This record gives sequence, C-alpha cells and structure tokens, in this order.
Amino acid sequence: MTDMKKISLKNRLFVVMMFAVLLMGCSNDVQTENTTMPDMSTPSEEETQTINEPTEELLEPSFANLTLLDTKPELDGNVLLYGNLRITLPDGVTVEQQEPDGDAVVLDFVGAESVKSEEYHKSGPFPPRIWLSNYDAEYDDGIMELISALLDLLPDISLCERYIVDDERCYLYTYEKPYYKTGYILIYGCDVYIVEEILAERDYSFGGLLDDQAVQWQSITCGFDSRFDFPERLYNKFNVADDMTFFVIQTAMKDRMRQIMLYKDGYFSSVYQNIEYEEWREEPVFEDCNFDGYLDMFISNIGMYLWNAEQKEYELAQIPKDFPKGTWDTKRYPETKTIWAYDNESVVNADGTTSWNEFDHTETLWKWEGTALVKKRECVAKVRETGVHMQILSYEGGSEKVPFDEAFTTKEWEQNAVNVQKRYQLFYAGMLPEENDDYLHKIDYHQEHQEYIPQALLEKIANAMLDGTELETLKKLVHDKTLTKDEVFALAKDNPAMRCDVIAAEWSGDYIMVMTDADNDGITDIVAEEYFGGTAGFTEYVFYKGQEDGTYQKTSSYDAVQEEFAIITYDGKNYLCRTLFDYSKKIYNGFFIARYVDGVQAQTAELTLFPEKYDIRLAECAGEKYRAFAENIYENSLHFKEMIDEHENIDGSSEEESPLEKQYRYQCDLDNDGEPEQYNKSIWVPGNMGTYESLSFSGEGEGIEHTNDALCAAEGTPIMMWVEPFAEENIINVISLTGLHDFEITGFLLNGAKYTSIYRITADVTYGVNKEIFTHMERR
Repeated sequence: MTDMKKISLKNRLFVVMMFAVLLMGCSNDVQTENTTMPDMSTPSEEETQTINEPTEELLEPSFANLTLLDTKPELDGNVLLYGNLRITLPDGVTVEQQEPDGDAVVLDFVGAESVKSEEYHKSGPFPPRIWLSNYDAEYDDGIMELISALLDLLPDISLCERYIVDDERCYLYTYEKPYYKTGYILIYGCDVYIVEEILAERDYSFGGLLDDQAVQWQSITCGFDSRFDFPERLYNKFNVADDMTFFVIQTAMKDRMRQIMLYKDGYFSSVYQNIEYEEWREEPVFEDCNFDGYLDMFISNIGMYLWNAEQKEYELAQIPKDFPKGTWDTKRYPETKTIWAYDNESVVNADGTTSWNEFDHTETLWKWEGTALVKKRECVAKVRETGVHMQILSYEGGSEKVPFDEAFTTKEWEQNAVNVQKRYQLFYAGMLPEENDDYLHKIDYHQEHQEYIPQALLEKIANAMLDGTELETLKKLVHDKTLTKDEVFALAKDNPAMRCDVIAAEWSGDYIMVMTDADNDGITDIVAEEYFGGTAGFTEYVFYKGQEDGTYQKTSSYDAVQEEFAIITYDGKNYLCRTLFDYSKKIYNGFFIARYVDGVQAQTAELTLFPEKYDIRLAECAGEKYRAFAENIYENSLHFKEMIDEHENIDGSSEEESPLEKQYRYQCDLDNDGEPEQYNKSIWVPGNMGTYESLSFSGEGEGIEHTNDALCAAEGTPIMMWVEPFAEENIINVISLTGLHDFEITGFLLNGAKYTSIYRITADVTYGVNKEIFTHMERR
C-alpha cells in the first residue's frame, strides 16, 4: 500500500503541473517538424523520420529511483521465498547459498543438474546457479522512467519486453550479457527483481522454472512463462554526446519494418526523433560509423543514420550501390578515417553460367564527405595463368586518374615480390595505417618489430621436420599439466565463462585443458581446446588468463580444427604449439606456434611442408609397345599434379561429354567390350573429419564395376582418372596420392572384368619448410 500511495501522490502532482502549463497559453506550445527522409540504396526500403523538439522550459526531466533492498532468501519446504517472489522447486531440488557477488544473492539449485528432460539425458555437470537482487522503485505511471533507471543499472544491454499487463503493473523483461549470462527483470508495482543465470543452464535453471509457471508473486499470479515470446519492443540507452542521452524504443512492425523512437532521457512524454526502415537485423548497433566521435545508428553495411552534431538529429547516410553489402567484406580504420572494402562477387562465364570470381582481386578505399560515403581509390588485380595485370584508380579531387597500370609475372604475384608490394604501398599510402592484421595484401614496411618468437626456435622445429624427428624434439619441450575433469569442474564452478564453455562441450563434444604460465607473466594460466560437436571437427582454442587473486579470466579465443597441442618452453619462455594437417588429405603438414602476451596472441608462426623437388620415375612398363605412351604421361605428370591440386578434372581423348541436361556427364567404353559406359567423375573434397579427398566415380553399366576394381588396385588414394586411346583400345589412367604431395600415375587396360597394369609412374617428394610469421599489433 505504501508503494501505491507514492505513485498516486506523484500522479496528482504531475496533473496539477500539466494543468498550470496549459493555462500559460500558446506562447509555449510544443513545436513539431515532420520531414521525410530519402530512400536508401535498396529501392524496396522505405524510411521516415520525424523530429520533435522537447520543450525543456515547460517540463522538468522525470526519473525513477531504485533502492537496493537487503532481501534474504528463505526455504519453506520445496518453496523458495525471496521477498514477494515465490519459487516452487521440482522434487529432489534444494537450495544452497553461495558467497554474495556484489549486490546479488547467489544460489545453487542442487539436484536440478540431474533432472531428466526430453532434450538432454543429463542437464549438466554443475548445480545451476542464479544471481538475485531486489529493488524498491519510485516512479510515475510511465514504465519508461523505470526502464531508463534499469538501463543505468545494467549498461550496454538491450531489454526485451516479454510480458506486460499495465492494469496490474506486472512486467517481464529479459536481456543477454555477452557470452555467458542471461537475465530477467520481474516487476510488480514498485517491487523489482533482477535474476541472472548461466546461459547454458537456462533450460533447467530459473528460466525452466518460468516455463513451468513455478515463479509467482506472493499475492497474485502473473504469466511469467513467456520468456521466448517474440519481443515487440526492445529498449536501449546510450550517450550520443556529452549533453545528449537517448532512451530508445525499437518496435518490430508489419512487412518487416522496424520503428526506432528516440526520447531525450527524462523527457518521455514526446518522441525526440522517429525513424522507420525495412528490418535488416534484430536490432541496430549504435557505434561511430563516420569517425567523428559521435555514436551513429548502424543498421547494415548499406543502411546507416549519422548523427548531425549541429542539427542534433540523425540523418540517413548516402551509401553508393557499389559499396559491399556484407560487413565481412569491409574493415574500418579510425586512425585514418578510411573504410577498406573487398569485392569478391561472382562473375558471368561465356556460357552464361555464374561462378565465384577467384581471379579478380578488387580493393577499394572510401572516405566520408558529410553524410555521403565516397570512393577514393580502387585497385584491381586480374590474376591469370599468363600473368597478373594490376591497375590502381584514384578518384581523389573529383576526377579519375590512373597512377599505376602494370603487369607482373604469376610467380611475382604468388611470391608477393617487392615490386608487387610497392604498388600496394602506393595504393594504401596515407589511407591505411602501416600496421594492420587483416585480409589486406601483405606488405613488409621494413619496420623493426619486436621478436616474440625467436628464429632459433623456428629453425629447431623446421630442422626436426626435415629429418623426421619433430615429435621427439617437441616432446622434450612440453611444459604443461593436463587437467582432469574433476580439476576442470572445480575451476569452472565459480567461473561463469569457463563454466558455460565446459557445459556446452560436455553436452555435445569434448575439451582438453592444460595449465601453465602460458603468457610468461609469472601467473599460471589455462589454455583449452574446446570441441562443441559436429562432424567438421571445428574447435575453439581459448585462453583463460590467471589473475593475482587465483581466478581466471577469458581473454581471447580463436577457431581451428581438432589438433594435438601443448605448451612448449624454449629459452625460458612458453609458447603454444599445435600440430597442423592438410584438412582435405588428413595428413600432417606442419606446426603452428603462438606467443601470448597479457592473455592475447602477440605473434604467431606457421611452419608447413612444401614440395621442394620431385623425383619422378617410370617405375614399371608392361612392354616396349607401351613405352612411348607411358613416357608421354611421364612428361606431363607434373601438369596433371597441378590440375588435381586446383581440383580440376582431367579429361582424356576417349571421353565424350554428354549434354548438360543428361544425368551423366561422360561416356566412354571403359572395359573395351564395345559398349560405352555413362559416368560422372570429380574430386570429392571432404567437409568432415572422418573422410579425405578422393576420386568420386559413379555411373551405369558393367564396365563401371570393372573400372572400380581397377581403381582399387592403384597405390595410394585415387584422385582422378581419364581415358586415352591406344591401338584401338582405351587405357584408364589413374593419378593417386601416396603422401602429402607424393603421387603415382597408373595405366590400366580393361578387357571385360580383367584388368592389366600397363605402366606405373612414381613421384617422390623432397620437402622443404615454409615459415610465415604474423605479428598481431592491434590486439595488444
């Protein structure tokens, strides 16, 4: 009753104040201006905005007050009482109170981790944990005042409206904290509760209890089982400038439209600016898009509203049609106020089909001019077998110029020769910072970078790779301790980020965690390889940096695939070492070394095997009459190897291509019985850990089975086959891999079900080690 009296008194004061304002006459009327914004670059999109200037001389800002209460949890049988919240626990579940976390009471639902469900056989390795806090709220009738105060309490989040009954003043809002926590705000009148739980535990923790309608008020039942309902409104709050804070309501409308209503914080009776646009994403991001120090509204790569500091309003940016639509094709550089973009769209072939353009590398550099994004430079490199034609275009000064147009050899391009780098230096000069770690053409500016990974260590590993002693060499350098599952559980229990990772990996995959001082600061860290399921074998390598108080903080992670790893030590410093392999062939091909500083990668190196020299021999030939045929294959063997390395089909003179609409692309008399077989062939590239690159061959006719028998007789793994004529018969040629790059080519002559090996060419490789070093400047 006390709370409701507070509200009623405030309401009466507000009405009296508004009545007095009305008596003052028209001199203080609210001014409203409506303007229609121009279309964005996509014709189907429609945006509108209206500006309302708030009459600050008429109204004082209105804010809510939140007072933290010292509410104690109580357990009454299987009912948890926390203030006016009544939480009914499942059978076999009890509550265990933990140490407080700041202002929050921390509780474990002991036993809930073993509850069976349809989705999971076992809920999780830990009793689910929740964080509870209780506040008394003083606010007027408008819920926006209270939401604004809650956003001050929980900065940098969005509140999703899930349940609302205005007459009963009963509300449920949800939010996500990055990576590992989800939160709920339950409101009834002036009684406010904030509950947080581990994201991975939400289905069998507090969220699950909401679903089961096990959460109620003491005096009334509210429908708090709607946490996954589509949120009609999202609430944000941000400072666009020192003197301007916006309270934002986002509303999803019909026809994929989204409405953004901006209120000057504290003035909730009128909208400051209203913007509508076609929905591109769940919600816009407020960030500085044009490098002027103010927060803009980023909807998509081609949809932005920029803050006009003079007019104090958002204006629609003018984005050209040739600016990339995907954010993955762009990179922003605040240091030089430049946007770099890369164009890798598909191209139309001569036959009318489309394919991915892997030959034309187009980079563009953009600058802002007012609200318009303007292309300043363009660099096009057309990569062909005959050479590379590279052209730079400059649009600075309003006219097109060609400061550079030149051709390079393919070898110069592939080896990133100095003359190629100089042209890219010209293209980037003054527009991009010299130090970067992105998908740009790599340039060595001959700067003296700190050596985090000593060359002596790389040479030691490279030499061991060449003489086949790498495993013995590296085992002697291993300097870590692999944690048992019990040890991991003990560490993760009170570490929400690690706990969330462990739960996810326990459900669908596995993990390995090692303990050592991995970043060489004298404090023990944890490095983990976490696998979350899936046949592709993708994993995440995570660094949990040790803190002085004995806890661990998740500081960095990156994606890779399942590989052996360890922390090795050399000359008093520790490094992460991973075994690399060719994913398609599933064959070991090198090592990855990383030096960590302050919990993040400072420098990485990759040592990979490459074919330095081929020893090619005609190892077998069935008779002199076949020698000229075999020697011709021998002379072209490296060309055939290059083709399969590019995943190209090798087609023989005896193979006829069928029309595109046919089921099978090829036809040929494979087994020399006078009846042609129909078949398809290609190089199959795997997308999972259990298979490897090989020949995909299928078709119709008895000769298909006979051909498969011959393919199985080839050494190694067959990758491609083609058919050539000889003395009115057809010979099937098979190229197969016998190692990382070692290969053989075998010729088979089929007569019905019988096959004979005509020749065999072997290619043994002498390997070298390629060293690549990457310094991660901006991550530090």
